[in-house]
Amino acid sequence: MFPVSTKSYSLCDITACPVAPGPIVLTLPNIFTPREKRTAIGYTIIISITDKPLKESMMCILFVVKLTGHASMINQVTE
Repeated sequence: MFPVSTKSYSLCDITACPVAPGPIVLTLPNIFTPREKRTAIGYTIIISITDKPLKESMMCILFVVKLTGHASMINQVTE
């Protein structure tokens, strides 16, 4: 089991707003702390985008990240 870490971002901090229909790019700065990079071999990252007033899920993204030295291999699955 990979470690669990929870972080929150405003959608407009990680992509251009207003969000236009179509593909989007999420830029997540500093997902891992230096300690997390040194101590774990992998992480499962789940991003849930919610409508804040209603707290209803709009989209979920799952990343499986395996850390190998200074490089990472990322497999992305979107549902």
